Amino acid sequence: MQGWKPPRLLSAKTILIEKEKTINLMRVGLASVGSRAQKAAGVTINKQELVESLAAFAQHNVDQRLLETWADNSGATLDWLEEKVLKPHGAHLRAEADAMVTNKAYQAFPTENDPTFDDQSFTSYGDWFLEYQEKQERLQ
Repeated sequence: MQGWKPPRLLSAKTILIEKEKTINLMRVGLASVGSRAQKAAGVTINKQELVESLAAFAQHNVDQRLLETWADNSGATLDWLEEKVLKPHGAHLRAEADAMVTNKAYQAFPTENDPTFDDQSFTSYGDWFLEYQEKQERLQ
């Protein structure tokens, strides 16, 4: 696509995450770099190596600044989610310390954080997130 330029999304104020009648969290695990759960589990990820691996996987047809923005902010974002949404309901994040799949064709990183009560099972938090948002709207 000659002349194509990636969209400038770094200044976006609103993101549509999901638009359905019910909250449907198809993926429970949440990816991050440097969340409190990861630090507690001893998980360390080289951000630059991860960003370069993701960009290379996309054959560098990606705005690498978006990957860097995610890598720089995802840990704090999940810390916020854990503090504001999960903990009030007795849940927390458990870091998955093993990336499970790593080979020459695909390099994996242990970015997964799982919402859980008992460190053994997953829990859905969609309704709690909606509850938090509705409470914030009432306070404004």
